[in-house]
Order: sequence, then C-alpha cells, then structure tokens
Amino acid sequence: MAAERAARILMTADTVGGVWTYAVELARELAARGVQVALATMGAPLSPHRRQALADHPEISLCESHWRLEWMQDCRDDVDAAGRWLLELERAFAPDLVHLNQFSFGALPFRAPKLVVAHSCVLSWWRAVHGEAAPPEWDGYRARVRQGLAGAGLVVAPTQAMLASLAQDHGHAGPGLVIPNGARAAAIHNRVPPPVTMLLLMCVTFSMFLTGHSSGMAGHRQWLLWCVMIILMVAVFTLAEDLDRPRRGLIQLNHAPLIELRASMGQ
Repeated sequence: MAAERAARILMTADTVGGVWTYAVELARELAARGVQVALATMGAPLSPHRRQALADHPEISLCESHWRLEWMQDCRDDVDAAGRWLLELERAFAPDLVHLNQFSFGALPFRAPKLVVAHSCVLSWWRAVHGEAAPPEWDGYRARVRQGLAGAGLVVAPTQAMLASLAQDHGHAGPGLVIPNGARAAAIHNRVPPPVTMLLLMCVTFSMFLTGHSSGMAGHRQWLLWCVMIILMVAVFTLAEDLDRPRRGLIQLNHAPLIELRASMGQ
C-alpha cells in the first residue's frame, strides 16, 4: 500500500514587514506537523538574518523573488509578473492549499483552494491616519484588493476590526474568519515556569534573611542597607513578573520606532 502523501501548502510572504515573521512562524509549525511548505517571497531580497530563520528547516522550500508588493508605487507590472510566477510554482509544487498573505493574488486561477489573510490595508490605514478616504491615486490598489477578496475561498483577519474594515472599504461580504496572530498567543503560553518563579521568590526571601542575620551578628541594624536591599529585590522580582505578561502589566513599550526602522532598512 502506497504511503499517504504529506499535505502541501504554497504560502506567500513579503520580506519588508511583519508578514515575514508571521509566515516563518506558521511555516515552522506546519512543518513540525508534517506539512510540506513552499514559501514564496517577494518585496525585496532576503537579508542574511531572515534567511537564517529557515536554515534549520529543510522541509520548507524557499522560493525567492524581488517583485514589488501591491501597495508599492508603480507595482502593477510586478504584481502581474508575480502572479504568473505563483501559478508556475503551483503547477510545480501541486499544493493542497494556497495561503496568500497579499490580497491581489486571490484573483488568480489557482487549482487549489485559496486562503487570503488580511494583515493590513492601505485604505483603513489612510482613514485612521488622515481622517479621510484615500485619494484616487489608490484606485488601482482598491481594484486589486477587491478582486482578490472576491476570488478567495476564505478570508482570514487577525481581528474583527480588520475584517469589518474589509467590508467597509472593499465591500467584502464573503466568508470571513478571525484568527488572532499566533506569536502573541505563544508568548502567553511560553511564560516563566512556576518553579522558576518560586525559586526567585525563595532567593529574595533568603537574601533578606541573611541581611537580617548579619545585622544581628553585628549588634546593630543597618537600616540603609536594609532599605536598599528590599527595594532592589522587590524591583527585580516585580520587573521579571511584569515583563512575563504580554497582555497586561505596568510596562508599556512603543514598538513604532522599531517598525519604522525595520521598514526603512527594507527599502
């Protein structure tokens, strides 16, 4: 009896934004479950550190291109060429599913079912930033996104708000599903183990005991040392616990500068 063929997925990814991280993490998890993944990149050449992210995963086939993305200027010819390239990849790889992380390619005549994931949209971004609809210069983008959404077998968004914006900006009324991005969920599960937390608490308690014991042996209380030790230990323990909570905590980090830096490096 012939062995059952492993499931195959053709997945697109761009190399100039957060979609790359999303695609790599998903491809790794799929590969760990026996799924063969062909990762088709576009947007810019892969940097060495991004290529290294897949170095230990030979089961993930990396297919590279430099085609401009659908939101870039003067991208029409590149998007069309990328579409023809993806159709060739499908014929060669014969996937069971085509996972598209860009809108436009949902309109292509793939043989396999098409899943379009809506990570972001220029129109909703423009409205949020400028308080008005995007100008006519984005009409070509509007048309490509609308056609891609109409051709998708299923549209997935990380939030209900993103899914709602597709209906508002592009009239999308087809099947849609909200699946939160997995990196954040993984951070919740991959927290500091309880034994480590208990060990940290025991170390703090023991250190305070030793400080008190040394003060007793010296015959006088060193109040300044006591206060400094207590403040430092409580601060370390609180910081460790606070940073371990990705959804809540006292420390709020602004990721905008890092996102802007990453985007500038990709240009």
